[in-house]
Amino acid sequence: MKRVVAFFAFFWTIFFAVVAQTEPTITQYMFHNSAFNPAAVGENEMVQLSGLHRISWVGTQNAGQTSVFQANAPFKLFGAEQGVGIKFKDDRAGLFYYQAIYLQYAFRKAVAGGTLSFGVDLGFLNAGFHGDSIVMPTIGTYHNKEGDVFLQMGSASGTIFDGGIGVFYDANKFYAGVSYLNATSPTVIWTDKNSYKIIGTAYFTGGYRYRFINPLFELTPSVLVMTNFTVVQLEISSLLSYNDKLRAGLSYRWGNALGIILGLTILDGLSVGYAYDVPLSPISSWGSHEISAKYEFSLGKRVRAKHKSIRIL
Repeated sequence: MKRVVAFFAFFWTIFFAVVAQTEPTITQYMFHNSAFNPAAVGENEMVQLSGLHRISWVGTQNAGQTSVFQANAPFKLFGAEQGVGIKFKDDRAGLFYYQAIYLQYAFRKAVAGGTLSFGVDLGFLNAGFHGDSIVMPTIGTYHNKEGDVFLQMGSASGTIFDGGIGVFYDANKFYAGVSYLNATSPTVIWTDKNSYKIIGTAYFTGGYRYRFINPLFELTPSVLVMTNFTVVQLEISSLLSYNDKLRAGLSYRWGNALGIILGLTILDGLSVGYAYDVPLSPISSWGSHEISAKYEFSLGKRVRAKHKSIRIL
């Protein structure tokens, strides 16, 4: 009975319009700053190719999957340091899906011993709904499916322009950033009676690198706040690395999950990572799995500083 009530409550909410926060949760956020802040492209003066795939709440039907793929690089033009990149996202949950592609640009300037960057995301997103997959429970005459304009819509999708902005500061021992994605609050029109409104999402992030007396060990605490100004998600993490090759740590998403993060540098510039989220909320699930990979290399005469960035996976 509870499932039936929840089912109708859900569709009553989106009867005429769907309002959604489309930005996905990422446990390994500290290694993918440019995924949620365009000002972070080219942040460590290396060409970066990265990918991440997340399977959320295994064991819960249609809980969702998220994929993020990126490529970005620094460049210098007219004596100014800049960064450029491309980002692709695919997020699926329940009967809804969201795909987007963005071009990213950042202008970088040396400030107070660090680098201050201003960036933008410009691209297109496609939001869709698999209406032909709806299975309605039989509850006598309580609900008239034939009179529900949303359930009669069937499958639908639409594409619209979208953008985001960000500011990022990267110093030798710490970094901090703020960004606002889906800044245009776009609305995808499905029919004359149904639409999909996307709420903007703000991110606040920061991290610090602490080198022990034994320089082979390094501790990197970080924090990420994600909000659509109605709901706030806070995540606090801390990683311990050895010789810049092995990494392990914990992440706590407030009231939601405890994350275990592992990382390994396989070859020079090539790293892989894995995160497992243990659910802390009352949800029937075996947890979430997240895998990532990143390859970094230099072009021309750029030389990589061994400890330039505390976010290199």
